[in-house]
Amino acid sequence: TEAEWEHAARAGTTNRYGSLTTSKNLCEYENGADESKSKFNAGWAKKMKCNDGHWNTAPVKTYKANAFGLYDMLGNVHEWTQDVWQDQITAQTVSGEPNLQGDVNERIVRGGAWDKAPSRLRVSARSPSNRTKRASMIGFRIVRELGIQSAR
Repeated sequence: TEAEWEHAARAGTTNRYGSLTTSKNLCEYENGADESKSKFNAGWAKKMKCNDGHWNTAPVKTYKANAFGLYDMLGNVHEWTQDVWQDQITAQTVSGEPNLQGDVNERIVRGGAWDKAPSRLRVSARSPSNRTKRASMIGFRIVRELGIQSAR
């Protein structure tokens, strides 16, 4: 869900960029629009003030992990969530189920992508995306939920 994604991305912090409070040193933690150039020598107008050497997607674990040990929560590719798009973030249900109210074709993507400026790489950044959309900057994260075992 969107709430689970945000919890994982923040990793116990209230920081704007998860592991960082400002956009300084973002290239250490995430892949976004930076000073790297494309093979055609194109560049970004709004960019991070660093160069991570990757114009588009980067291999997994290229950047530092967050405090929960998770890699690539911000930047690289937007990540789909199960929730249906709402203009305002809705409260997570007690059951932890995704919000499915509204147009089920419009889902929420989080995390920003390799072509985004620092302002779109914040943990709080969110966007609607039609669930049929395919692009090099949209992906997903597989989550394995472990059942809680009762002590006997």
